[in-house]
Order: sequence, then structure tokens, then C-alpha cells
Amino acid sequence: MPKFLNTENIIKEFSVIIEKAQKELILITPYIDVKEAFQRTLIKLEQRGIEVLLISREGTLTEEAKKILFKFSNLTILQHNTVHAKCYFSESRMIISSLNMLQHSYKNNREMGILLNIDEDIDEEELLDFVEDDIIFEDALKEAKEIAKASSFVQKSKRVSMEGFSYLFLKNYKNKLENVANKINALSENKIFEISKDKYDSEIIACHNYMENVDVFYDVFIKSYTKSNIDWEINRTLVGLKHPKPQLEKLNSKFRNELYNLQRTRKFKYYWNHIDTYLSIYPKSRDSDYEKHPESILLMFKDEVEYVLNYFKQFNEFRKIF
Repeated sequence: MPKFLNTENIIKEFSVIIEKAQKELILITPYIDVKEAFQRTLIKLEQRGIEVLLISREGTLTEEAKKILFKFSNLTILQHNTVHAKCYFSESRMIISSLNMLQHSYKNNREMGILLNIDEDIDEEELLDFVEDDIIFEDALKEAKEIAKASSFVQKSKRVSMEGFSYLFLKNYKNKLENVANKINALSENKIFEISKDKYDSEIIACHNYMENVDVFYDVFIKSYTKSNIDWEINRTLVGLKHPKPQLEKLNSKFRNELYNLQRTRKFKYYWNHIDTYLSIYPKSRDSDYEKHPESILLMFKDEVEYVLNYFKQFNEFRKIF
């Protein structure tokens, strides 16, 4: 759940964001003081190899300030002609506030803001709050991306000069989903998975006609921003059987009668309660390896789909197309 911040806590949480930055720090502020304290922060970030992106309002940086900032090889500066937002974030925490990065604001103004926390090390009790923060975080990243797109360069960091303007927050949901689809296709031989819509109109990775009368879907959780290089996780696979209703009813009945024996020795659970729903395949547990080795887990999901389909192949109701 977003946490309210007063002036004092905005400053405290801003320090935490800097400390917890793993790869990137994004600063969106119309006005900024390039005082000694900020310079010391930039020196430490440069030593840690943290890429910093500063987006300020056009015309607010003095020539003296630019001269100081241009010394930092890890700093990219953009200017936007109308930006008035104040937003500061790294991989897992974001502050949206009224506070400019000015010493006068720190010392003399009463400011307010909110903290969004999508830290991956949260307790299980905080999971619902995490989901709410993640949704808002994702929306804020979209707006930050639009601000960055509409800005102009003042300075490029060494990395941006060599590799182009590429930051984690610029990658959108569809880009990440396409990346997962490519990984699935690399394991799937002649099966081709593409981004599609499921029956609930949500984007999903699908292979239509995986075999005759069968669609297979991967339900993927895309992380809006992550401290690791892994920004996705497979929630479950879905098998959609498109046989005529009388055949589906018989297959569903047999499947449910055999459910216990089918999954007893497997690492996955199955759920197919009604013929109008997809057959769901999801893991019985998610240990630390689940997140650390998602591509191995992906292969396990693929094998589990084949296991379930091989079970159905013994029945005439499944093999019969019409």
C-alpha cells in the first residue's frame, strides 16, 4: 500500500532509494541544486557503477551547474519544456512528491509525497500491499517513459553514448512479454507461441492449434521493475480443449476421476472444474529456485503440458476431431 510521507520522511526515503539502487537511479525534478552534498552522492553512485538519469525543466540548469554535472560519466541529463513532476526511483522503490531537489525546499517548505515499495524481499503478509504498489508503480513508469521520450539531451553518460538510450524502466509490458515468448519458442521446436488475448481479453502467450483442437497458453507475471536481470515469472500454463461439448464432458469426467492419481507424483497441480474453463497447470510450491532459474522452470511447464496431453491421447473422445 502506498505510504504517506511528510518532508522529513521524503528525505529519509530518498536516501534509501539511493542506497538500494542496483543499476539505475532516475531523478525527475524541475529544479535541482548542484550543491556539494549532491555532488558527493553522484561520486558514490559513479563508484558503485549506478547509471543516473536526471530529467529537469528546460532552462533551469545554470552553466555553472552543467559544468559540474558534465564531469560525471555515469550521468545522463535530459530537459523537458513543461515538466513539473517530482519523481525519484530505482529498481524497487519510488517517491512521488511535491519536493524539488532544492535545499530551500528541504529546509523551509512543508512537502508531501507517497512511497511505492515493490521490494522483492517483502514478507508474505505484505503481498497484497505489494501488488497494489506494483500496479501504481507500473503506471508511474509509463508516465516517466513519456516524459523521457518528450525530452531533449543535455548530456549523455558513457554508457548511453556507447549503447544508446536504454534503461530498464523504458521497457514496456509487451516488450517483456515478447522476450518470454521467444524463450518459450526456443524450447518448443515446431510449436510457435505468440502474444494473443485469452477469453478474458488479457494478453497472454499462446500457441493456437498446439495440436488438433488444443490451444496452449502461458500465463506470465511481468515485473514492472526488478533488481535482478529476471523480470518475468510463469504463473501457470493453460490448456484449452476445443472439442464438441459431448466429448468435453466425457473427457472432463474422466480427468476429474483420475485427478488424484495423475498429479500424485508430479510437482504440479491440475485444475479443470468445468468444460467452459481452461485446464490449469500450476506448481505445487515455489521455492527459491523458481525465481532464480525461470528457464528451467519453463522447461518443466512444457514437459507437464506434454504429460497431460499424453494422458488425454488414450481416449477416443480426445483423438476424434469431430
